[in-house]
Amino acid sequence: DGRLLRLEIQNLLHRYDSNQDRLQGRLPDVKLLADLKRNGTTRTTDPEYFFQRLQQEIVYSSENDLPFSVVILRPRGHEHKEVEDCARGAESLIRTYDLIFTADCWVVIILAEADESGASAFLKNFHNLCTTELPRVTCQSYQQQPDFFDDIKQLLESAATSERTRGITGR
Repeated sequence: DGRLLRLEIQNLLHRYDSNQDRLQGRLPDVKLLADLKRNGTTRTTDPEYFFQRLQQEIVYSSENDLPFSVVILRPRGHEHKEVEDCARGAESLIRTYDLIFTADCWVVIILAEADESGASAFLKNFHNLCTTELPRVTCQSYQQQPDFFDDIKQLLESAATSERTRGITGR
């Protein structure tokens, strides 16, 4: 992964000190590398974990002046199988540090360090994988907006409300 490689190279460069013997450089910045290697979870159904991870991405992106994107996929049929198909398709495209959150009627993907063009590439590849009717898509990119967390939370709450209303009134 290019992002990890770049940061590991930066870490190695920080270790280099021309005044010292090349074999006795500074130790690697463990915190920097630990921040990059998230816990390995790429999929969850736990909203608390998802929002915690979203908050971590906001902090990390703000500290490092990086964008990231959140993609919300809402299958039209609202059946468990369609949500699962969307999640599996997305899972085949994400990187090890992205995260998929699945709920009853949607799939949400955090694309770490992906701006609009990265999200667009993800969606293009997702479109190519789809064998069923395409889901409704909402995509938001974080670029240092102070209320991004609340915006995403509100989007998910309004999607859940509209799905519950649709279920009551019929399709």
